[in-house]
Amino acid sequence: SAQEQSPNPISVVELMSAVDDHHPQLRSLQAELLGTNEVINELESAYRPNVFLESNIRTSRRDATLQAGGEFDQTIEPRALSLRLSQTLYNGGRKGLQRYGAQLQIETAKAQYDAAADQIKLEVLSDYIALSSVQTQIEVLQEIVSLLRELLTATEERDRLGDSSAIEIAQVSSRLANARAQLATARGQRITLSARLESATGL
Repeated sequence: SAQEQSPNPISVVELMSAVDDHHPQLRSLQAELLGTNEVINELESAYRPNVFLESNIRTSRRDATLQAGGEFDQTIEPRALSLRLSQTLYNGGRKGLQRYGAQLQIETAKAQYDAAADQIKLEVLSDYIALSSVQTQIEVLQEIVSLLRELLTATEERDRLGDSSAIEIAQVSSRLANARAQLATARGQRITLSARLESATGL
């Protein structure tokens, strides 16, 4: 059935990339790291040069009557432009201490993010490998269950012909029940692992 089909295989690179983009905990840590970076950028801006550009444009008009009776009309647009540069060089050390503290926050947040990312990716990779193993186990158990069903049918038929015994039927039935139980367990594990991987990667 469609439910028993193997999931579409993806590469480990695709898996890790999906973790970076989708994992809820990593996305939260990324947001915290971005916020810390914004703090240091604001503090750094206090020490960057500030450029101010000012302009002034005034318009005047002069009219005159020429000797030949013509008219003279001239528009004058004088322009003024000024450039001003300012930069904070020292403010008693307060900003410097704040900036140093923010730098430490960034380094701490980055270290926390890297450690969390490594741990999460190891867990996801472990689930990915386990899911692949469980899927293989399911496929094998399905074959075993199918063969044992056929064997039980044949054993029951032989018993009707007097060529088998109730003990042999019971043994085959027990093996079939055990294989079905293992198959049900493996299917449950697949559901759990698939749900965890989907939550972590969105795949």
